[in-house]
Amino acid sequence: MRVSFIRWIYFLLAKLSIIDNPPDEFYTIIKNNRSLFLHVDSPVTLVIIMSLILITGMPGVGKTTIMRKLSDELLTRHLPITGFYTEEVRDTRSGDRLGFDVVTFTGERAPLARIGSRAPCVGRYSVCVAEFEHLALPALDARRQLPKTGALLLDEIGRMELKSSAFIGRMNAIVREVTAGKLPFIATIPLKAAGMDVIEQLKRITGCQIFHVKPSNREQMYDEVRKAALLMIGTVLPR
Repeated sequence: MRVSFIRWIYFLLAKLSIIDNPPDEFYTIIKNNRSLFLHVDSPVTLVIIMSLILITGMPGVGKTTIMRKLSDELLTRHLPITGFYTEEVRDTRSGDRLGFDVVTFTGERAPLARIGSRAPCVGRYSVCVAEFEHLALPALDARRQLPKTGALLLDEIGRMELKSSAFIGRMNAIVREVTAGKLPFIATIPLKAAGMDVIEQLKRITGCQIFHVKPSNREQMYDEVRKAALLMIGTVLPR
C-alpha cells in the first residue's frame, strides 16, 4: 500500500526521533516557492521543494483519466495550466484502434501516431513527429507565462513523444526548472521506462512524488493525486 508523501515525512521524522505524534498543523505551506517547511520542536527544520508529481501504471489502467479529471479540477479552481494529454483514435465502425492524438487543455488536437510503417515507429505505429511538434511544443513553451499558482501537465512522457528531438530538448529544460523548484509539473510516465533518460532524471529530483495506479486502487488514487497537486501549488486544502 502506498504511503502518502506527508505521512512518509511523519514516518521519517519519527524514525529520526525528531517527533512523536505530530499534530496536523505542524507543517506550513509557503506559497511563494512551493516549499514545505516542517517546523518541529527540535533544532531541525526540514525543507523540501515539492514541484513534481509522476503518475505511472500499465497501459489502459486510467492514468489519462486521472490527468483529465485533475485538469478539470484545477481549471474549476481558476488555477492556470498548460500542456497536453493523449487520446486513442478508433474506427467509428469497427472500434479498432487507429492511433493516438495529442489534445491540449484548450481543446486543440493533432495526430501523435497512426498505424503504419513510416519511420520513426513505435510498435505498429508511425509517429507523426511534425504534427505532434506543431501542437505540443507551443503548449510546453506556454509554461513560461504561467503564474506561481499554475502548473504544467503532460500525459504522457512516452516512447512516441520522445521520438521528437525538439520535445527532448524542451523536456531537458523542464527538468532543470523543476529541479530548481521553479515549475510545478505533473506528468504520466510508462511503468516500464528503461532507457528513457529524461524519466530517470525526473525520478531523481528531490521531493518527487510517484503514484502507481493499479486496477485495485485507481478509484482512490485520483483523490491522492488531487490532494498532492493542490498541496504542491500552495492551495489550502479543505478540512
